[in-house]
Amino acid sequence: MSVSDNDRQTVREIVLQRLIPPRPSDPKTGKILPCDLTDLSISNVDLSHSEFFHVRFGAKSERHRIENVDFTGCTFEECDFEMCELVDCKFQDCRIIDCDFRYARFVTSSFARATISRSDLYRTVFEIGNIFEGAELTDVSLHLAELHGSDLRWSNFVGPLMAETPTLARMLQEHPEKQRGELEDQLARAIYDAIDTYRRLAGMWNGLGLYSDEARAYRYAKRLELKAASIALRRHSSEVPLSPASGQPSRRRALQIVVGHSIANALCGFGESLGRITLWILGVVLATGALFSIFNGVQHDNSSKASVAESFTYAVKNLVGGTATGLHLRTNWQLVGAAETIVALVLIGLFGFVLGNKLRRS
Repeated sequence: MSVSDNDRQTVREIVLQRLIPPRPSDPKTGKILPCDLTDLSISNVDLSHSEFFHVRFGAKSERHRIENVDFTGCTFEECDFEMCELVDCKFQDCRIIDCDFRYARFVTSSFARATISRSDLYRTVFEIGNIFEGAELTDVSLHLAELHGSDLRWSNFVGPLMAETPTLARMLQEHPEKQRGELEDQLARAIYDAIDTYRRLAGMWNGLGLYSDEARAYRYAKRLELKAASIALRRHSSEVPLSPASGQPSRRRALQIVVGHSIANALCGFGESLGRITLWILGVVLATGALFSIFNGVQHDNSSKASVAESFTYAVKNLVGGTATGLHLRTNWQLVGAAETIVALVLIGLFGFVLGNKLRRS
């Protein structure tokens, strides 16, 4: 039935009438059948503060346009918006749970203060003027979504993406025909999808000059890369072999990523933590000074033993290759002193690099 010519009140009444229980169910499975609204022309209507459970808005085979609809304060659960084109729609203060927005397109729509969880926005396009101020996203998939037409910020992500949570695993386990190795391959690929999403967000925020958000997304992507490589190493050693389709690195490459990323994270938080580098420099000084003091590595020019304070003073000045007046290293400790200087200069150079990046972004 086409109702494209009905006025706003009539469309609202028809929609709400279809949502009234009891709803028809599948005679085989007993599950409630989706409420299909794809035959309605839903435009210029107020549907605010309604509850939509298991409702199909998208026609899947073609674009279904929904324009100038007020969904303020609504609850959407297990709803299907696949292939929908939503223009000038208000999703303010909505609760959106387990919904499918794949291939949807949004134009000048608002999700202000909405909560979106366990929902799939694969290849969703946010074209222009879409508002997410105060919105909260958790356990969602944004793989290959076009987000440049939105004002998403890092603060909107109050939880991890779907690939990082048990939700995806539960969804895949609903397909008993899949073998264990196939399921693990899909979960592994999903982590790389999440890494790609964070990289895209970092690039978008960099272009907008939102360097703080960019840094957080970049750092989180690196941590996920470390996690993915660790999983790959375990899979290489497990009884379930890796499939070529899994997209995971070789054992050697995975080991390189784990070692390299672990060092980068420990040293400087993937190039973002000045405090961590400062602690390493301080640690080098304290460790070297302690060694000099305990094993008498520093002595006076007259060969007498240096005090604890003098040993630590020498360690501080030796950071950049300096020496303390009247003190010198014993012959068999000169290599330790040279090692301290080299390590300290590397750390100081790294400190300058990170500081320069932070100043550039400020």
